[in-house]
Amino acid sequence: MPLIRYELDDIASKKGDRYEIIGHRDGILYGRNGEIISTASMEVHSEKLNRIASYQLQQKNKGDLIVRIIPIDDLSQKELDDLRMVFQNKAGAGLTVQIQPVKEMLLTPRGKLKLLIQEVQQDI
Repeated sequence: MPLIRYELDDIASKKGDRYEIIGHRDGILYGRNGEIISTASMEVHSEKLNRIASYQLQQKNKGDLIVRIIPIDDLSQKELDDLRMVFQNKAGAGLTVQIQPVKEMLLTPRGKLKLLIQEVQQDI
């Protein structure tokens, strides 16, 4: 009997009389023209992150990306703009980045922190 490996958030599509497991939807960002952008490409290494305790990506619409940040202390508008540009440069032309300071991150129903809160409904 073959071992079937899948995760709870996996996506499957029907192929004839079988199903094919495609993979996770939650690690993917969608650009304004439907391009697929991996969250791995959004890994940021910058000294500008030294002023924030944590960040989380949230996408509600194709082409738009909200970077939720928990600042360590108050950030000036210039610091917020600089931080937005760091993420915008990583995202490229397919996404428009917005920085949103918050007091806490969004958690899953089980209380886990996810890098990406994906709310875009994508046809499979």
